[in-house]
Amino acid sequence: MKPTQLIHSFLPSLLSGLLLGLSVNHISGISFAFLLPVCLVGLFTALEKQTTRRSWFLHGYVFSFVSLFLALIGFIWVEPVAGCIMVILAAAVYALPFVLLHGIRRRVKTNSGWGFLVLALIWPPYAWFVKELWLGFPITLYANALANYPVFIQFIDITGYTGISAWVIALNAGVFLLFKAVLQNGVSDLLHNKLSQKLLAGTLVWFALPLLYAWYAYAVLSGTFQ
Repeated sequence: MKPTQLIHSFLPSLLSGLLLGLSVNHISGISFAFLLPVCLVGLFTALEKQTTRRSWFLHGYVFSFVSLFLALIGFIWVEPVAGCIMVILAAAVYALPFVLLHGIRRRVKTNSGWGFLVLALIWPPYAWFVKELWLGFPITLYANALANYPVFIQFIDITGYTGISAWVIALNAGVFLLFKAVLQNGVSDLLHNKLSQKLLAGTLVWFALPLLYAWYAYAVLSGTFQ
């Protein structure tokens, strides 16, 4: 692969890292957590084209490095050497689940985009292990991104702080599959293809789960504390 082609192949993963990194920061008081439902689409698009364990690791590393760099930009500004070392090492740690996902996909012999839903099962226990038992790493990116949206973050009562990542990853997998269907068959496919209709409905319902729980919390649970 030519150098220019290699660089271009990593752009979607880099963009995904940028979107996730922005979602946990504020610029001029503006929260970018609304980027969460699409922050992994570029990464999934890039990974689907990769065939080796090494390439999956590298794409996962680029994604993790950029997102962690932006998430820790304040610390890096104060402690540039320690901050950069932390990001370099942590990015490698957070790239490992993508290698595991690649191995699972090879084992079951599938290249389907539906396989990215498995990442929603891998990530929460792995993130918990890294934070609580291994590095004590203080960043839980997905949960932090929703901290300014009470109507969404209340869902943490059910999922736990690492469980938020499962919701975000599965939501992104649904958006990715819808995006792929539109690219292949056009927007009309969403209106006439039953599988696409079910996928769209399922993605919308999954997105609405935190909203439904928030409604329940405000309408029912709040009364128990009066």
